Amino acid sequence: MKLFGGYATSSKTFGFARLDAEQLNVINKELYEWAKFFKATTWEEIKMLAQNNEYIAGTVLRLKKLSDDEKIRMQCEARQDYERTIASYRADGIRVGREEGKAEQLLRLICKKLVKGKSLEEIADDLEEDVDTIKPMYDVAVKFSPDYDVDKIFEEYKNEMNS
Repeated sequence: MKLFGGYATSSKTFGFARLDAEQLNVINKELYEWAKFFKATTWEEIKMLAQNNEYIAGTVLRLKKLSDDEKIRMQCEARQDYERTIASYRADGIRVGREEGKAEQLLRLICKKLVKGKSLEEIADDLEEDVDTIKPMYDVAVKFSPDYDVDKIFEEYKNEMNS
């Protein structure tokens, strides 16, 4: 099997190829041209690269045709909008999840203090939180005395906050 003017030997499990320095320079130059193409930010840069490389020129023609085609352009823009929307929803979901996690942990600590018979002010002091911050959670939690099932309390707390 011949490879870029060099030679190669192969079997079913092993292959060996020899490339000389000139062949490596050709490959490196081609890779460098493609790297410049992908890094280009203006049509002028892309056109200059296309003048020296028939494969890049073909790619440029195809990209130009695709960008000129209104329907395809609109589909691409719609896809980009969709991806941005999904990313935004994902970020919002992560933010909400973290907030709920913090609130649930605070509620869990409040319940532990309630089991010990502590008052609202003592709990706020122990947790180093303002009374106004923990009062809504405290008010929901005391309704579930003496069980203090954190999951049920947290669901009730979220329902009250959303209504």
